[in-house]
Amino acid sequence: MIGLLSTDESRELDKAYGKENPIEVLIDRAGYATYRQAIKMMKGSYAKRVLVICGPGMNGSDGRVAARYLIQRGIKACVCSPDEAQDLLGKSVSWDLVIDAAFGTGLSREYNAPQINFEVPILAVDIPSGLNGDSGSVMGNVARADTTVTFVSPKIGFYFGQGPELVGEVVCVDIGLDPCLLGSKEKPFEAKVRLLQDSDVRVPNRPRNSHKWNLAVLVIGGSPGMMGAPHLSALTAYRSGAGMVRLITPGTDGLSEMPSDVVRISGAGDWVSRSIEESSRCQVCIIGPGLGRDESIGPAVLELLKGIDIPVVLDADGLFGMTISKLKEATSSRSNPIIITPHEGEFKELTGNKIDSNKIEAANSLALKSGCITLIKGSPTVISSPEGATRLVTNGSPRLSSAGTGDVLSGIIAGIMARYRAHVQSQKAPDILDQVAIATHLHGMAASIGPREGLVASDLPQLVSKVLSELLVHKATSDE
Repeated sequence: MIGLLSTDESRELDKAYGKENPIEVLIDRAGYATYRQAIKMMKGSYAKRVLVICGPGMNGSDGRVAARYLIQRGIKACVCSPDEAQDLLGKSVSWDLVIDAAFGTGLSREYNAPQINFEVPILAVDIPSGLNGDSGSVMGNVARADTTVTFVSPKIGFYFGQGPELVGEVVCVDIGLDPCLLGSKEKPFEAKVRLLQDSDVRVPNRPRNSHKWNLAVLVIGGSPGMMGAPHLSALTAYRSGAGMVRLITPGTDGLSEMPSDVVRISGAGDWVSRSIEESSRCQVCIIGPGLGRDESIGPAVLELLKGIDIPVVLDADGLFGMTISKLKEATSSRSNPIIITPHEGEFKELTGNKIDSNKIEAANSLALKSGCITLIKGSPTVISSPEGATRLVTNGSPRLSSAGTGDVLSGIIAGIMARYRAHVQSQKAPDILDQVAIATHLHGMAASIGPREGLVASDLPQLVSKVLSELLVHKATSDE
């Protein structure tokens, strides 16, 4: 996973480095990295013209150093201030590249970038000028970069708001700034926000002595006319590694149409007590898909959360009728976590507030107040623990914007967690937060190999199985 720094942390890191080292060393390295990327974008240097827009701060200093290296290479590089840029761009000069080194992450006022011919590629230094490094919001008018060469780590704002549309290709360069400078021997620094990559999706094979019960998942969901959602969760849990999936549907005799692999248990009568009893034989529980919104559901779900002490994925209708105080009441009496997975609408119903421009802060706040691992769906998906650690999953796509994909996600999370719980005695597993993040990234990987148009939720279980099979075959080959 890639640790991401906030803009405040980046500034503190610069200061920490400057206490022991000349800051000019960093500027030279950043400028040289920018020069190298410029040459790559232009595919050489012969007869090239580059306009370098430099502001007054360190970002501008990086640009000036890059210009110096370009000139040494024989390139005609013109350095100008942000105020001079528009006049130079308007002249009858054919520019091969514009380097945006006007302002970095410290900008706190509106900036209006000059109008640049769309045919001229733009290289942004550290961040496109005017883009907020934390929220991805824009201050004024921002020129969209074809490439952003950034330092130490990508900025959080690259993945939120307008960031993904403005940064272009992100090239991260190590210039010798070690984030460990932000910590101490007694308390080493660890980035609170981490970004998942495909290489982070590593799941264990089933143990040699595994059986269906040490990989069992319980699904509590469905209601008359609402059986599609638990169907998707149950089937995907199987495809993700579950050895047994048992389904309890309140108010039914358990004979509703479901995949033959799913063990259907009568939900007639005292289904809450029956669910708690069934959970004692399972590894993970999903509560909510298609459960319905009868007024009795909220109190029943709260009773389930207090009585079921295996990890619980609480989704969809399971969140209906919940409040932050009720979730906190449930988590305080449990030894295993609750994972809640609201989309933005469910977040508002749960908290009474919309998610503002800072989605990470919203997830952190809900996780802290509720005591639950909180996964807020969307682009990107943010997953936070009550302790304040956060994971970003950015590989989701519009392909997943169809009904039922959230039910599939719940099934993947449960199946992956069951796999890890089966290994509890044999190997060190990542913590639950990372397991949830891995499952979420796997959801996006599965969608990426499906049809570009017309992907539906029922396509995903088989695609999840395919991705996992390829990952585990590769792992087995690597281990040999």
